[in-house]
Amino acid sequence: MSTKDAGIFDLLSINGIILRNFRIDGIDTTKIDINLVKNTFDCIKKSFAKINNVKSTAGSETSSRSWGTGRGISRVPRVRGSGTSRNGQGAVCNMCRGGRVFGVNRYRKNWNLDINRKIRVLSLHISLIATIIPTIIVSRGFIINDFISFPLILEDVVRFVWHPRELIIILKRVGGFSQLIKSFKICKNLDLKCKSVIFIFDKFFDYNNLIKNSNGLDFMVLKKLNFCKLSPGGNIGRLCVYTNTSFMTIFKLITYFRLLNRYKVDLFTTLKDINRNNNFSKAN
Repeated sequence: MSTKDAGIFDLLSINGIILRNFRIDGIDTTKIDINLVKNTFDCIKKSFAKINNVKSTAGSETSSRSWGTGRGISRVPRVRGSGTSRNGQGAVCNMCRGGRVFGVNRYRKNWNLDINRKIRVLSLHISLIATIIPTIIVSRGFIINDFISFPLILEDVVRFVWHPRELIIILKRVGGFSQLIKSFKICKNLDLKCKSVIFIFDKFFDYNNLIKNSNGLDFMVLKKLNFCKLSPGGNIGRLCVYTNTSFMTIFKLITYFRLLNRYKVDLFTTLKDINRNNNFSKAN
């Protein structure tokens, strides 16, 4: 992996050739708050929480009847087991084995938690900045030794790749194939779905063919940036592969981040305006 100054990025072709480089200022001065990202992730996940409840008749479906008074036992309903070990055991009541549940969870409870808009945008901003800092990426356990340059920015022709075999050939030339093998071994041994490499495209195509047989690969479109995918579990620093248009649009949007915080500007309408003007000054 080549070393270069902060703020200078290389644009690569699908054959691993450096086409040009450009500079973006003001990225290394961003303050990264890890606790803010974790709290935002927890609040978002609580909004998607499923309600844990049981059936209303659970524990009271057995044919049971109280034996009445005068037996020296309590008057709880008892099972008619006809000579088995279940015969005479208490049922239905909440203190009995196999009885009903007392105080069932309220299914009318409001699970959604409101999150401030500034906090959501700031957390997305921090998670995007963390994807281009190599020390954070290496601390998460990703392998970036075979990368020609970091972060990995490819030309826009990548979005026309339709088969996983072509994508693997590109990753062998550019970098990231060793991380793909590592995630495949983890998924194979532990039977888990790893979240290793994510591709960020500028336009939506049918990318499901690329990731259906590849463990650990994921994709995301520019207009639908997902904070939970960029920082899974509230941990910043996921290995991202950008296209030329998506990288320039995202990090030009970060330069307008203070203006978005100060005024109530819609994020997606701003993306459309920035898409029209993607000119950056070339680095010498």
